[in-house]
Amino acid sequence: MISSILFVDDDPNLLGAYRRQFRKLYNVDTALGTQEGLAAVANGQYAVVVSDMRMPGMNGLQFLARVREISPATVHVILTGDAGLKSADRGAASQHVFRFLEKPCSRESLTKCLQEALEEHARISTAGRHCPIADGDSPFAALGSTQAG
Repeated sequence: MISSILFVDDDPNLLGAYRRQFRKLYNVDTALGTQEGLAAVANGQYAVVVSDMRMPGMNGLQFLARVREISPATVHVILTGDAGLKSADRGAASQHVFRFLEKPCSRESLTKCLQEALEEHARISTAGRHCPIADGDSPFAALGSTQAG
């Protein structure tokens, strides 16, 4: 199972704090900004990506949409300093974002969220590996495929 977590933010001090706080608990990588984050995802496998919401170039939701294209099984968490993030924005993104957390976020809250996100990733990964259709074990596989003309 992949147990790596990627933190993406445009604040190098915050990334350093995440690294120090979580390096003994998880395999933690950090990326300064969205472009570095996309490069990291393209070159590695992450169970969880934690992204700041407001960054130059693209916001956290746009960034995580790109991450989803590269790594569909990765679980997404958004950290936002904007307590007033519209519920409509959260609702629209909720099908792809596992959790929204408001900054400042306590270490305990973030640790709990990361553990739950890792559990979600394990569930997704297990479901994907044992999906009868994906494995070709569909009861319809013996019928062969037909294409409509």
